Amino acid sequence: MHFQKDKIFNETINLIRLSKFDEAKKILLSFEQKFINDSLFYNLLGFVYDSLLHFSNAKPNYLKSLELDSNSYEAKFNLAVLYYKLKNYSQAEDLFNDLLVVYKKD
Repeated sequence: MHFQKDKIFNETINLIRLSKFDEAKKILLSFEQKFINDSLFYNLLGFVYDSLLHFSNAKPNYLKSLELDSNSYEAKFNLAVLYYKLKNYSQAEDLFNDLLVVYKKD
């Protein structure tokens, strides 16, 4: 299963790099039931929706990713960027500040 997961996620990330977001979404959705407890899955799906400008679908996926792994830097960063795009500046600022505090290098 782990090898299959790596293969699926790598294929999805490659499609994202090529800006083939519809294809990436199709792959992710076809495996949704297998990864219902996987933070990375929901972060990737959120990012794909975000890239397709489907913000109302991106947000719950980022939130689900953070529900599964509250320490996910990527999901927190992506959600902060989404809040910024939605002009919800106070929530974006809160998340960015949280990232700065948690990941500050001395």
